[in-house]
Amino acid sequence: MAADLTAVRQQVVLRDVEKCYGATPVLRGISFTVRSGEVLVLCGPSGCGKSTLLRCVNGLETIDRGTIEVGGVIVDPGRAEDLKRIRLSTGLVFQNFNLFPHMTTLENIVIAPVKVLGRARREAEDEARELLRSVGIPEKASSYPYQLSGGQRQRVAIARALAMRPALMLFDEPTSALDPEMREEVLNVIRRVHEDRGMTMIVVTHEIGFARSVGSRAMLLEAGQVVEEAPAAEFFDAPRSERTRRFVGAIKNS
Repeated sequence: MAADLTAVRQQVVLRDVEKCYGATPVLRGISFTVRSGEVLVLCGPSGCGKSTLLRCVNGLETIDRGTIEVGGVIVDPGRAEDLKRIRLSTGLVFQNFNLFPHMTTLENIVIAPVKVLGRARREAEDEARELLRSVGIPEKASSYPYQLSGGQRQRVAIARALAMRPALMLFDEPTSALDPEMREEVLNVIRRVHEDRGMTMIVVTHEIGFARSVGSRAMLLEAGQVVEEAPAAEFFDAPRSERTRRFVGAIKNS
């Protein structure tokens, strides 16, 4: 019988992962493990491969070499059923929300559990309203995306991902499109999600306060390679490599 990947917090393992776009290498020999319940913070300059790495973990991009395992199952486009289970058990939150503009907040959250998982609509709506309460905007159930602030739209995107009951959450710079006040609101929601659910997370962010308080470990990528990986507090307070020191210094002074 196939494993139910949503039944446990997932461990993620990458071994010698390589990815190219044409002749351009994007990921070059990436290896690391995110243990069950950990939060890995990914940092790095633009174009270093952070977003591509997340999309490879979720199977949205194929890799050219190496292996990725999610919950002990290999991410392989040739194994359709395994890939489907991985995607269903993984929530991915983008920086630009990606909500359906013609649907209300409630409809945005309900559509996937009903259409993909076959849940009863009343059950899905009840859970969606509870998720909206958990992210702090229960009064926005009937609002359309254009009627919401950026921070509210991102909270809806998080609730939509949680509605699929994932065991792994991937966040791709979820606050980069927000102003400082809204950034803090969204980061607090992500913090509460981890505290309440304890799920495994990989978060691409340069928010040092959040990374230090929530991150189990932090990693710097550059040119598709791991420069440094360390416990989050050590990574930001006492980085070992000169490149990481310069990167962290630039973030602190920005």
